[in-house]
Amino acid sequence: MKFSWGYARFISDFSQDYVAARSLRCAAPLYPENPSTVVDGETTIEDIPNYHPPFNAILFLPFSYFPYKAAFKLWNLVNLALYVFLIFLILRNLNILDRTILLQSSFLLLWYPFTTTVGLGQLSIVLSVLIIGAYFLIARGRETAGAICLGLATMIKLFPGFLIFYFLLLRKWYGAIVMMTTIAAGMLLTWILVGSANFFVYFTQVIPADNDLWVTFPLNISLSGFLSLLLSDTVVGGGIWGTPLFNLGKLGRHIAAAIPLILSIPVVVLLFREMEKKRDAESLFALLLLTMLLVSPLTWWHMVIVTLILFGIVLRDYREGKSVPTFPAVFAALLLSLPFVQIIRLLVDWYHPNPVPWYASLPAKSYLYGLIILWILFWKRMKGGFVHSSKG
Repeated sequence: MKFSWGYARFISDFSQDYVAARSLRCAAPLYPENPSTVVDGETTIEDIPNYHPPFNAILFLPFSYFPYKAAFKLWNLVNLALYVFLIFLILRNLNILDRTILLQSSFLLLWYPFTTTVGLGQLSIVLSVLIIGAYFLIARGRETAGAICLGLATMIKLFPGFLIFYFLLLRKWYGAIVMMTTIAAGMLLTWILVGSANFFVYFTQVIPADNDLWVTFPLNISLSGFLSLLLSDTVVGGGIWGTPLFNLGKLGRHIAAAIPLILSIPVVVLLFREMEKKRDAESLFALLLLTMLLVSPLTWWHMVIVTLILFGIVLRDYREGKSVPTFPAVFAALLLSLPFVQIIRLLVDWYHPNPVPWYASLPAKSYLYGLIILWILFWKRMKGGFVHSSKG
């Protein structure tokens, strides 16, 4: 935690939610045109627009009563506790919890996505707990609680709403209704608490501006981020960071965001047909989870924390003597552990003062490649399963 406290001196994603919560308390706009806030005697947050959903301002209200640095440290203590709980939750529910695995899991405290989540004060751990917790609740027959968890995750970040297909493809209509009701009730509550102006500004102005600005950002690991690398200039800090293969400008960014969403339709149809043949709910959840990360217009690298459940499933299958393709799984884990931000900075320094060409940026998409490998792995698992090895 001493490592994370050093980041309290810098402006981060946590700053957006902290300032939004303070603004909510003061009845000030959550999305001001010229953001500049003196939060205490030591910290001034300037020129950091709020791109997060209005529900986050409500979520961070308790932290807004503390000085900024103290609130950041407290938030990371909560994140640390949730991360340890998440690891324990996965190991226990997959029946792979033993002393050896528990000791080996301590290395996950050094995992790059976790350390950067802590540094940025992000919500990826909270989302992962809600999503993975929802899966285990549903698997144990607690459909209502699981649906509520997925609804809450959608309130925090919109993309978990994609997981409603898990209920639909399993024909769990009640779960889908509860999830949609949770989202609707949460939206209504948010509208009441933050006001109609803040609520509608987010959906009509902030979301379009957010996607237009960040879809090309080098740290976006979704398919949209990859396609934008080919179709539009990458703009960072008002300057051109990278040059594309075909520069279609703003149209290229819109195309890059739209294509993965369109591709998600045949993927869902494909999964529906496969579920007609074999009811493998575990592989279905894994594939929908990965598809969610891949087709979202914006997926930041630290959100791969949610893939811990997938590596847990692979580990359990391996320990049960099934013929798991270990090399792809290990290679995917490696790709999802690389120091992503440092690789981006290395590219910038290498090509400075010129923009980074699109082909040189391809190695920096390692997290995307890791997600694709996992998708193929679990598709193979759904199609034929990891049968028991004949060696035993």
